[in-house]
Amino acid sequence: MQPPLNPTVLFEDVLVMRVDATDARRLTRDGLVKESLAWSPDGSRLVFMAYRFLRTRVSVVNADGSGERLIADEADEPSWSPDGRKLAYLAYVPVDGYAVPVLRVARADGTDANVIVRGTRDLPISGLSWSPDSREIAYAGRVHIKLVDVKTRRAHVLTHGQHVSDRFPSWSPDSRSTW
Repeated sequence: MQPPLNPTVLFEDVLVMRVDATDARRLTRDGLVKESLAWSPDGSRLVFMAYRFLRTRVSVVNADGSGERLIADEADEPSWSPDGRKLAYLAYVPVDGYAVPVLRVARADGTDANVIVRGTRDLPISGLSWSPDSREIAYAGRVHIKLVDVKTRRAHVLTHGQHVSDRFPSWSPDSRSTW
């Protein structure tokens, strides 16, 4: 008989279980706090942000707990593309003593990471949301929702001058509308 799981470990490590709370399996054992967990579209992998003492990282682990892979240090808000081929995340780079966000897109294994959008100290980026066709990403700035084409890296503002009340844009299933 195994000992009961420690609630602190439950908070810090990733566990998966059936919806009836049976068959719990621990996927990570590093003791870092986890947030922003998301299954890959095919259910074979899980991406997450882990942190301790304000140091963050984005990692991916297989659904069976094997093959944990670091995607990026000093990063958060990981998001799978709907086709499962890419990951978007925010990375933070130092500029004049400030951590400035950049939106990066990488292959699902973390390789070939490219900067798609650069934020500034005064212009945050948050609420990443892939279009259902995996071609664009909507994101929130301070007062605007913007769209960026992943391939061309061209961005445009959707909410010209309107105050953004929701920092997590969402797409219609046909990729024609966002809010």
